Amino acid sequence: MKAIDIIHSEHRALAAVLQALRFLLDEIGAGRLTPDPELLGHMIEYITQVPDKLHHPKEDDVLFRILREHVPEACSLIDKLQADHVEGARHTGQLEAALALRFLLDEIGAGRLTPDPELLGHMIEYITQVPDKL
Repeated sequence: MKAIDIIHSEHRALAAVLQALRFLLDEIGAGRLTPDPELLGHMIEYITQVPDKLHHPKEDDVLFRILREHVPEACSLIDKLQADHVEGARHTGQLEAALALRFLLDEIGAGRLTPDPELLGHMIEYITQVPDKL
């Protein structure tokens, strides 16, 4: 299998997970499915971890480097693709945070998780003092 075939295969796998996630979120939003935090967590973990740790390094360190050397007219496209990688990581980070918040709120609402008021107090105190220290 050629390197480009591996990259295309990884693109197809990521697209499949993204389409499945979109379907689940649409169905949950329409009230036809109940959220499964574990499943959603695994999907989001795949979306956030595989591209940044497995896929993008192949593109950035190998494919894009070779293309820059041998196809200079591709440099602006490569710059855009690398910027897309950064933007994508930001968006998936937001999705990951939203899922974590939803899970915590569900756990608190169901009485399975009770935030420690002392810990919350320390966190609030720390966060409000950080700007003064900068």
